[in-house]
Amino acid sequence: MLLYRDGYFIQALEGEEDVVMDLFRKIERDTRHSNVIIAHKESITERSFDEWSMGYKNISGVDLSKYPEYRDYEEFSPEYFVNNPSRDVSLLNSFYDEINF
Repeated sequence: MLLYRDGYFIQALEGEEDVVMDLFRKIERDTRHSNVIIAHKESITERSFDEWSMGYKNISGVDLSKYPEYRDYEEFSPEYFVNNPSRDVSLLNSFYDEINF
């Protein structure tokens, strides 16, 4: 799952930890990316986005205040998600059903 807004991307990677971390390191080394961070990491028993390999949505201009968990939303930035670690998953899940393939 990949969202874009205001020059930033937020992405959820799911799977076996070694596979996910290998992919993360590849993304981190890619010269098209900068300031790559892990904002939230947790072990899960069930995947949230298991029905597809990659979903994408540009949410620039989307009024996030219509989503209850984002009424106090300030900015789409790495710092925001590091300081609010559960918000990244909530945001990604908010758009899960809206993406059509």
